[in-house]
Amino acid sequence: MYGKTEMKRWLGEWLTIFVSIMAAFSLDRCNEQRINRNQERLYIESMAKDLQKDSLQLETNVLECNDQLSAFRRTFVLMSSDRPSMDSILIYSLNALANVSQFIPQTTTYESVKGTGGLSLVSDFSLRNGIVEVYHFYEQVRLVDKVQLDLLQTQVLPWLNHDFDLSVPKPLSPTFMKEPYFRNLILLARSGVMEQEKIYEQALKKCSDLKQRLESSLD
Repeated sequence: MYGKTEMKRWLGEWLTIFVSIMAAFSLDRCNEQRINRNQERLYIESMAKDLQKDSLQLETNVLECNDQLSAFRRTFVLMSSDRPSMDSILIYSLNALANVSQFIPQTTTYESVKGTGGLSLVSDFSLRNGIVEVYHFYEQVRLVDKVQLDLLQTQVLPWLNHDFDLSVPKPLSPTFMKEPYFRNLILLARSGVMEQEKIYEQALKKCSDLKQRLESSLD
């Protein structure tokens, strides 16, 4: 009888310890999940704010491209007129050639989250892939911008340095608008701006869509 009593007491103590341990593990898991969800929310809120800034910048870039393309169109109209105005052509062409748009995205949150493995905390797999897709697309935007910036540095600025004489009232020869180099430069630059406008519009849509998805996931 004594042995059975000891056995029951031992079994009761063991069950108490087991239940306590399992309850502690369960509580730890709940706390960890709560911490992860809070961290996920902070990441998403911060990333949504970054995307809002990116959207505003992309909208501005699209408008800048529109202005440049208008300047290019005006340049071509003036160049094809019967009595082209050199001064007007110079103003419009320089406005179109010298203003190069660049998109500089807000990537601090994304790089921080990616670097610490925090992307795994985003529980929605589709949303996580959407985040990666948008920031990878930003790299394509950077490459398009680089082509246009290279054109400015390797073609436009050398042309200005070589053909402009700022010490005289008329810094360019009146025949500059008829030179193939100038015409080709205008065509190349316009083509680059058109590519920029196109990819900015694509990036803006992707950025806006992702921002909306991030904000919806917080509801």
